[in-house]
Amino acid sequence: MGHPVQVKEAVLKKVLLGRKPHHVVALEFGVGRSTIGKWLREYKQTGNMNLNSKEKRPKDWTAEERLSALIETGTMSAEKLTGWCRKKGIFVHNLKQFLFKSFLSS
Repeated sequence: MGHPVQVKEAVLKKVLLGRKPHHVVALEFGVGRSTIGKWLREYKQTGNMNLNSKEKRPKDWTAEERLSALIETGTMSAEKLTGWCRKKGIFVHNLKQFLFKSFLSS
């Protein structure tokens, strides 16, 4: 089970303001230091304090998102495809499922 978005935002604000060491903030909120490190990396990559933007589970993707993913990845090499999937938080087999489901719904 993940932490609520409000907790993530509060932790990041305290850490980014730099008034307390990471381990103190971790104890205060009951969050692991490695988790705080992960949230900080995500924030630095996206610049988005609201970590609710985390990837959706593949089953939560809309039909339009699935189709877009299939179109975007259709001509990628295996290496690029793996990297793309990693960035989106899915696996290559999820794309195959998207394709299969699109044929079933046609």
